[in-house]
Amino acid sequence: MMSLVRRMALVIGIFLITLIVVADNELEEMLIIEAHEETVFAIAYSPDGTQIASASIDGTAKVWNAETGELEFVLTGHDNEIRDIAFSPDGSLIATASLDGSVILWNNINGTIWKSLFGGKDGFLTVAYSPDGNTVAAGSYDNTIYVWDIILGVGISNLDWHKDDILQIEFSPDGDDLVSAGGDGLVLLWDWRQATEPILVAGGGKDSGVLWSTTFNKEGTQIASAYDDGFVALWNVIDGTDSLLEPAKLNPVFDLAYSFDNEYLVTVGCWERSRRLCLNGEVHLWDVQDEEDLQMTTAHRGAIWDVAFSPDGDHFATAGGDGTIIIWQIAQDD
Repeated sequence: MMSLVRRMALVIGIFLITLIVVADNELEEMLIIEAHEETVFAIAYSPDGTQIASASIDGTAKVWNAETGELEFVLTGHDNEIRDIAFSPDGSLIATASLDGSVILWNNINGTIWKSLFGGKDGFLTVAYSPDGNTVAAGSYDNTIYVWDIILGVGISNLDWHKDDILQIEFSPDGDDLVSAGGDGLVLLWDWRQATEPILVAGGGKDSGVLWSTTFNKEGTQIASAYDDGFVALWNVIDGTDSLLEPAKLNPVFDLAYSFDNEYLVTVGCWERSRRLCLNGEVHLWDVQDEEDLQMTTAHRGAIWDVAFSPDGDHFATAGGDGTIIIWQIAQDD
């Protein structure tokens, strides 16, 4: 199914509250934010966990109170769909990646534009901050990752090795490496400061389907990757070994996130399709150590495109094609 890893030198809102908890490995609903009238492609928690930012195909991004679901402000300035969103490590800035070909850095105090970054000829699909907050990287439709020094506002490097769209990027927790996921089905690990080629290549190309998302665990020792064919691959960064998480029903997996203690992995995607249309989404809660699917539940109307854990690890949020954000609480066993 997949090749083994090989070494080589990704404006107004209304809200309602119900209960969403994971208790005895059961998922139930807690806070639903009616965030956008169209698909929410991406969400992110602020570093202090008090805010959630959302990005939509309606061309706007919004910032919400994570506890109450109240709208704080709207970010307007892009001319096309916004496909990804990220907070700076200190929470003072918010970055958005848009199909209009720009990455905008916003002031998180009042929602004004601080700086706009440009690169390449096509739109951006994903954006990430380095852990020190001085660098922003974005993945493009033109198969290239663009890296900027945001203090100077200048490009540092262009990482060009994927053969298809860059769908997800993320910096390692120590900031030394960058991982990317592409429509070519490959996971690439980069020494982004020096390398012109990736230092690690994983995946099976088109035979494994589109690779929608990839993420580091909180220690930076493992990379999880979400595939269109329904499998989730776990890659050991240290020794290059891999394993697969296989749910009972193989449906597209669009995003995934580790809990902050690395105990859980949440995967999200599409549960039921009618022709090419996704009717509703699915959420899986995995035990990482045992590689066990603890619970699956359906949620949202349409696909679930993104998932993010709160910094305290007690909650995670999902973003759906129905324009809503659902916040889930993980209840610990006594």
